[in-house]
Amino acid sequence: MKYKHLFLLLAILGLCYTWYFNIRFYINAENTSLINYIAQTKTTFPAKSFNADLLT
Repeated sequence: MKYKHLFLLLAILGLCYTWYFNIRFYINAENTSLINYIAQTKTTFPAKSFNADLLT
């Protein structure tokens, strides 16, 4: 039962961690299109979010 709660907590933290960078991108970017998001995955907040998704 304890592992169930631990995994739930880790899942919620992982979701918040990755979406933090997505939200920062949409707040700061002038062009929020999908094409721009993909183009910027190497240098900006989308890159950090994309890397966080892969590493967590």
